[in-house]
Amino acid sequence: MRVFACLPTQGVLTRIPAYFNTLPMFCANHPTVSTAVTCGKCGKPICPRCMVDTPVGQRCRACGLQRSPIYQVPLRLMLVGMAVGIGGGIIGGMIGARLQFFVLFLAPVIGGCVGECVSRAIKRKHSHALALVTAIAIGLGAFFEPLRVALSHFDPSDPRWVETLYRSFLNPWAWFFIILAAPAAYWRLR
Repeated sequence: MRVFACLPTQGVLTRIPAYFNTLPMFCANHPTVSTAVTCGKCGKPICPRCMVDTPVGQRCRACGLQRSPIYQVPLRLMLVGMAVGIGGGIIGGMIGARLQFFVLFLAPVIGGCVGECVSRAIKRKHSHALALVTAIAIGLGAFFEPLRVALSHFDPSDPRWVETLYRSFLNPWAWFFIILAAPAAYWRLR
């Protein structure tokens, strides 16, 4: 529905849209300051002192400082994200240990997939803290495979077991996987 205001112009009534209203608006917080800007969310008139710039336009301080529910991640969902990230890291670490050179190409894809799985598991919420927790979880999960290999050769009487454990954690392919997959998951969730 369009609203028009009728203004007399040289004896003829002219129809112009109502948003070209000639009456001045005043700021809701500063009644002496004239303004032409309203809050994009609640519609309150605001002056430049009351204005908060947001990605979707200008808002009043009350509306502009409210966090969107999509960025509010409760602890329960943070733990779900960490569990999914560790699971993705374990699977990715196993793939990386077996494919070695190809992990350079697959790790970013796996990291993005883990990020997407975490995003779906936590109802599409986003946060830098969640992205960091997921990246750390991928790193922890990626060392499951080297640890499994080292423990499969466990012999307490053999002093080389510690050396095997040490070498398994220096596996360059596990590190390449972490270096490439964790940032991909982080950028997917931030």
